[in-house]
Amino acid sequence: MAVSGRIYTSPFVGSTLSAVQDLFNISPGATRVIALLSITLGQVTATSIANQKLRIRRIGVTAVVGSGGATIPSNPYVAGDAAATATVRSGDTTQASTAGVYYDMWADQWNLLNGFLWVPQNVNRPLLIKPSEMLVLSLDSAPSSVVASGSITWEELP
Repeated sequence: MAVSGRIYTSPFVGSTLSAVQDLFNISPGATRVIALLSITLGQVTATSIANQKLRIRRIGVTAVVGSGGATIPSNPYVAGDAAATATVRSGDTTQASTAGVYYDMWADQWNLLNGFLWVPQNVNRPLLIKPSEMLVLSLDSAPSSVVASGSITWEELP
């Protein structure tokens, strides 16, 4: 995909995961569409196979941000680029909710020993999230306490 917007990455580092939670939550700015470019996860403490359920969800217009986590930085790929208008959170153990519709866009397993990488099936057609929606990477099964890091890379379209 030709770069047409500003690209950002939002990492979390050395977080202990032991509960179902939203690993990432992106709420676009009021006038920007978000294109999801990639997600990576890894851990440093598990030594045996454990598969954790993951889902990428698009939450409709009545989205409510979860709690228990924190806002994480949105770092521009190009030094000096403008700050992102989106808000990114990580680690919300009370997950995002809606009175409207959840759209499960993708679901799979994360084998803790092998790490995890998600990219769009077609890089020219990334998953788009419009203003007033929310994108969530949901950890749907609780690992038995692992120390993990991850990054989400996304583009704010003009």
